[in-house]
Amino acid sequence: RSKLKQNNIVDQDEIKVTTLKNIQLTMAEKRQTENYAKGNWIVFNQNTKGTKAGTRLEILGHEKGKILVRTAKGNEILLSTEKAASYHVYEARDIYIAKGDKIRITGNGKAIGGKHLFIGTVFKVTGFDKSGNIKLSNGSVIPKDYGYLGMGYVLTSHASQGKTVDKVIISQSSMSFRASSK
Repeated sequence: RSKLKQNNIVDQDEIKVTTLKNIQLTMAEKRQTENYAKGNWIVFNQNTKGTKAGTRLEILGHEKGKILVRTAKGNEILLSTEKAASYHVYEARDIYIAKGDKIRITGNGKAIGGKHLFIGTVFKVTGFDKSGNIKLSNGSVIPKDYGYLGMGYVLTSHASQGKTVDKVIISQSSMSFRASSK
């Protein structure tokens, strides 16, 4: 990326974006409040009584066997782990992106205007609007707080499955040859 910036393929001016990475807690781990770190996020993946799918709660800590969270409106509430099957826990990480960068969608969602965004899709950043929202090469604009983003320069083999490419590089042991197809 530094080389791309030196060659003016990626702009020098960049913005900080907070991304969300699922920390893959098991159901048993989600029931133990000590596994909820301050600064992490709970994101509901299905509707529950009083909470809609997509709701994000910032974790502030835990007390009295419950998780202390902050709602989007700024209210602090205690959340029981009884709803653990309805949400995932994410770690917040900051990345810097600029016009010209390639970013990968890491969670399904919608762009501003309703266009669907699918996990694993890679887009080029074409710029930012006045509010700091991110303009993509497909014409979509995603909110600056979308969260489900990563850099799109390098993909794992799992993330690249199903992509159309001209060249593939494989590194595997000779012990795996029999398990590979021609």
